Amino acid sequence: MTADSEHSLLQNVAAISGDFHTHKLYWEFYETFGKHIDGFVGQYDICIEMAKALTDWENENGSLCAYDEAHLPWIEIVEKYVEAIISRSVNTGQRLNPRTVLRDVLIEAGR
Repeated sequence: MTADSEHSLLQNVAAISGDFHTHKLYWEFYETFGKHIDGFVGQYDICIEMAKALTDWENENGSLCAYDEAHLPWIEIVEKYVEAIISRSVNTGQRLNPRTVLRDVLIEAGR
């Protein structure tokens, strides 16, 4: 992993975690999945999985230029990604694959 990629991963973890833990459905997500994911700590693992998927997508699509192609700022992709993970998980009652959800978010964003 390059220094730029590592920096991007850390930014993604921070942004995803912040949005995740302040999301309007956070407590409903926690009540539904907390006991299955090692409680509060397990939610950080979900955020890390999400950040790894996003960083891999960035690396495969020109790093930060990938957002220019998607025609959305980085933070909007992060927000849409977190929204999709939490709301879809709560609605289905299942913990979803971050890579699959990211792909769906990017398709919906026109990328």
